[in-house]
Amino acid sequence: MLICSNGNCVPANKVCDGSRDCPNNDDENSCAQRGCPGNQFTCTNGNCVNTTQLCDSSNNCGNNEDEAFCPARGCPPNFFACNNGNCIPRNQVCDGNKHCENNEDEDFCPRQGCSPNQFTCTDGSCINANLLCNSQRDCADGADEFNCVLPVAPMQEMMIE
Repeated sequence: MLICSNGNCVPANKVCDGSRDCPNNDDENSCAQRGCPGNQFTCTNGNCVNTTQLCDSSNNCGNNEDEAFCPARGCPPNFFACNNGNCIPRNQVCDGNKHCENNEDEDFCPRQGCSPNQFTCTDGSCINANLLCNSQRDCADGADEFNCVLPVAPMQEMMIE
């Protein structure tokens, strides 16, 4: 039995078990370094995971550390590898929509200009020029309605009697 610095008692089978039972971790502080056999990975929580389970897309440690820093998985032909290892169809790259977690499928895409009969919105999207200044937001931020000059009705002469 161990007596914690706060006076609580911890049974011997709970000392050095990788789980904090004393508020200040007295039951784990003086323990010999626990390790796993050579063919296993030691998780920070002390659990052992077979090395064949590393980078298998399964959370074996409980905090996903057995999946961290894994080399990028190969993707099939005509697929794009996201930084997190996910694969997306290549036709979804540079389509203006975020498919990868960190938007890397849209990074470094060539900006395509709008045609002469189109207006380029702030986000790079194009709308027909005839939609400018029509009192409706066609660009996401409403840029198609900025700096519009409203037509002024001709003043009618007032008759004074």
